[in-house]
Amino acid sequence: MSLEIQRKIVGEVVVLEMTGRITLGRDCQQIESDLDELVRSKETRIVFDLSKVKHMDSSGVVIMVMCSGKVKDAGGELRLAGATGVVEQTLRLAHMSLIVPVYATMAEAMSGFSQPASDARLQASGG
Repeated sequence: MSLEIQRKIVGEVVVLEMTGRITLGRDCQQIESDLDELVRSKETRIVFDLSKVKHMDSSGVVIMVMCSGKVKDAGGELRLAGATGVVEQTLRLAHMSLIVPVYATMAEAMSGFSQPASDARLQASGG
């Protein structure tokens, strides 16, 4: 089963809902291509919905880190949500939450995006 990606707009946030497997090759290229397109069109509040992803190899971890860097460079934030099973274990083993915010649910990932990014950082730092 190859990777399928559906794009959804929720308020000011773009959700890329992924279904299938994230592995080396076409799958990772597709994620990177879709993300590059979003960044070019100034979409910088992005959530990757991983709830329907059944497998992710190490190249999937690398593409998540790379995508996060591209979004940060554009002044935005990438969040991951909904990972379960083997995908959740892979993210945990890679200590992904130290690099990219990882949320158990889409609702958790979406919270805080409603305010400007600078306000969110101030609140997170206690300012």
